[in-house]
Amino acid sequence: GGAYIGGTGSANKLDDYETGTWTPAVTMDTGTSTVTTYGRYVKIGLTVYATFYIQFTAAASSPLVNFITGFPFAHENSGTYAGVGAVRENSQTGFNWHVRMNNNATTGLLRRYDNSNTVAVNYVFIGSVTYTTS
Repeated sequence: GGAYIGGTGSANKLDDYETGTWTPAVTMDTGTSTVTTYGRYVKIGLTVYATFYIQFTAAASSPLVNFITGFPFAHENSGTYAGVGAVRENSQTGFNWHVRMNNNATTGLLRRYDNSNTVAVNYVFIGSVTYTTS
């Protein structure tokens, strides 16, 4: 199967397209948390577009979140092509956060715009990340 884009040669064949769901998880530097999560992805060739929803339903006092884990495919092992994404804390503060994918891993470093990583109960993160797999 597959579709041809711009001609019928093999270089123009799109034969690697996939959609699905994934289950985001969160690792903490300090404290513990309970989260509700959802995730979806689209993979076209080597490019992955992953979206997620993470809600902290319970958290210790001033926990520090470190990584989002469980992305559906490992990021390529390259320092040149860094996968990044935008995240918004949507329910309490409205702060902007970002994710930077780790090389050769299904994890991404999660940080607020000012490099803070403190979260609280009822924080809701809605975000998307685009990255390349190998």
